[in-house]
Amino acid sequence: NAGVLPSMKTVNSRGWETAFAVNHLGHYILVGALLELLKSSRARVVNHSSLASHLVKTIDLEDPFYDHKPFNGFQAYAQSK
Repeated sequence: NAGVLPSMKTVNSRGWETAFAVNHLGHYILVGALLELLKSSRARVVNHSSLASHLVKTIDLEDPFYDHKPFNGFQAYAQSK
């Protein structure tokens, strides 16, 4: 259960906040890239999360990349999990 816990806000080349991109969206991108191979091999994908996800009640879908609110690394990490 690796992840990024940023001390300051950084964004990737797509403009996504780093913790959310790595810890949340990265899994979907990886599975999407491997989907045909996974289907042909009858493989299964198992996702699990961190207990840190319980530190926040919901993902702020209005501002998941902290474009309009003050950045907090621990909140960003918890929200991404």
